Amino acid sequence: MIFYEAPHKLCATLRDLAAAFGEERRLSLSRELTKLHEQTLRMTLDEAVAYFDANAPRGEFVLVVAGRPKAGKARRDESENEEYDER
Repeated sequence: MIFYEAPHKLCATLRDLAAAFGEERRLSLSRELTKLHEQTLRMTLDEAVAYFDANAPRGEFVLVVAGRPKAGKARRDESENEEYDER
């Protein structure tokens, strides 16, 4: 799932996503794409909420939220590729 979010709504959106999909769902947050201060962070929704509570968001964000792991798949090291449902 891909979302575009403004900085003043980011924290509320992250909390809503964590409530809907679980705090351990992984995501990638990219800000200021194609600009001088481009930055990408990869973490769980819970870690993202904590990070942006401590660090005020600046710039526009693109959030890429991981899909739900397929049933029966054990969690792998994050450096490995995971298989996801298309839901």
